Amino acid sequence: TRADVVFEADKLVKVAETFLKKIHPIPTTDKSQWRLLRNPDVLCVPDGDDVTLKPRMGVNLSSGYVSVEVVAIAGKGEIGIVKIPFKRIYEMRQLVAVRNIPAGGIITTDNTKVTLISVSHKPAEWTSPYGMISSHAVRVGGVVRPSACKAKKPVIVIRRNKAVQIKIQMAGFLIVTTGQALQDGRIGDLIKVRNIDSKRIIMATVSSDGTVTPIHNKR
Repeated sequence: TRADVVFEADKLVKVAETFLKKIHPIPTTDKSQWRLLRNPDVLCVPDGDDVTLKPRMGVNLSSGYVSVEVVAIAGKGEIGIVKIPFKRIYEMRQLVAVRNIPAGGIITTDNTKVTLISVSHKPAEWTSPYGMISSHAVRVGGVVRPSACKAKKPVIVIRRNKAVQIKIQMAGFLIVTTGQALQDGRIGDLIKVRNIDSKRIIMATVSSDGTVTPIHNKR
């Protein structure tokens, strides 16, 4: 009596994976891969001369899922078959809090870390959230979701009705005079300023040092 030939699950999976990569290659830029959904049972077939394994595509289960059939062949006939399902999964970066982040707290590399998770859909391009603020509190271990990351509002460096220095810099000299801000101003804003000496109202750009520069003097 001939003994059965037993093909272990890891052997069957290796055959299926090798075949799948050739038939459905995934670009390296895609950051996705085929993941085995479940291990198959061992395949037991009657012993015979030249029993070989031949893979082929099975029926597509649904979008993102495929099935590979590994067939045992002896001579010209099929003597056994195992169906092995795979799912296409994508790698996605996810931000996790390593310290408690209060509502309105700034998201930094000190209070968060990036982890990788697998998802069944192609994720959107990852945008760095560092320097943004969290719209709600996140406890240690919680996920900082993109929808909760809000842009940090620029700080107002000049207040309306407050005195401000007007700097006029030209080739070879610098003129500094005093003005009165007629609007709040953030860095880079264009605001109205009244020159105290001439009483004229000018348009000036707010600088990071809290001074303003008339726009007609910019080079």
